[in-house]
Amino acid sequence: MTAIRRICLLTKRLFKKPGFIVILVTCFLFSGALCTFCDDGGSVVRVAVALTDPDDPVLQRIAKRLTDAESIIKFTVTSPQEAKDAVESGDMDEAWILPEDIELAIEKYFLERTPIATVIRGRQDVTNLLSVERLNAAIYPEMSYRVYVDFIKSNFPDNLDEAQLRKSYDESFKLGKLIETQTVDSVAVSDGDDFLGASTRGIVALVVLFAALSAQMYYLDDREKGCFDGFNQGKSFGFNLITVMGAALICAVLCFCSLWVFGYFKEALLWEGISYIVYAVGCGGFCMLLGAVMKKTSLFGVLIPFVMILSLFVSPIFFEISLLRPIAMLLPCYWYLQMAANASMTGFALLYLVITLALSYLAGILRSKHLRV
Repeated sequence: MTAIRRICLLTKRLFKKPGFIVILVTCFLFSGALCTFCDDGGSVVRVAVALTDPDDPVLQRIAKRLTDAESIIKFTVTSPQEAKDAVESGDMDEAWILPEDIELAIEKYFLERTPIATVIRGRQDVTNLLSVERLNAAIYPEMSYRVYVDFIKSNFPDNLDEAQLRKSYDESFKLGKLIETQTVDSVAVSDGDDFLGASTRGIVALVVLFAALSAQMYYLDDREKGCFDGFNQGKSFGFNLITVMGAALICAVLCFCSLWVFGYFKEALLWEGISYIVYAVGCGGFCMLLGAVMKKTSLFGVLIPFVMILSLFVSPIFFEISLLRPIAMLLPCYWYLQMAANASMTGFALLYLVITLALSYLAGILRSKHLRV
């Protein structure tokens, strides 16, 4: 009962910290807002599709292919001048200008290899460079249709009218799903371009890490005030463990519930819950290890933004940089995302949290011996 009472008292102390309350409220609202934003079609790139001739059926088909597809790109169909003005004002990232007589532009492309469309770009990054592939994919069926028509007319003297050719082409080349996306565990996943939705798990996980870092800073502040001076290393380690793990687990539960309530977690809830618990404990071990090597609370506070930024860009939340993988493997978020994608990585994640807890305990022993000297 004494141990349980201490756990309750140390956890209760966290709720007396206004900053911790703000973190808990923020983690729930932030997780829900992010899920809601993704469900509403949150986009990364905004593109104005400019139709020089809005009544042209070819241009209408191209625009429909762009706007109907699931994508991280938000398409808005407009006029060329409005599209240019939107890019200049920053309301749009790009403007895709489609020519007035696009069939003639396609013919010229086959004869002279002249560009068909014009892209006006307000900024240039990876997502913008990849977005142009969408335009290529939308124009390609019209080019393929033109090759098809030329072949039919040149090889079959009895020419069909345009409507018959279009109907025959659409029926012959209507394709189903060519690619199925699976995890390494052979579980089928969506192959859409939900860029933010795919990154939601990692972004929300950083909130748990931030809560653990904050709790560790609270503990270090209490340690500097001498709150734990009368206890041996084992008990001090236990107090640290309860404080940090309590904060991480409470925040993890809130984040998990928020993602479940707002529809992000729809299947394998038990496994997702276990993953979150392992991740929360890993965050605790990581933060305790950092706290064990920091001499002052102020230094640890300075380290928190650096750790958060490093976790955001080095962990495979948006993409993975192979060159920085050794650094990413030092962070708990990396192992959580690996475990979520591949259940066979659970053993490595458990090994990670055991190593961090053991190292933090050893660092605490060395620190206590140094203080005695």
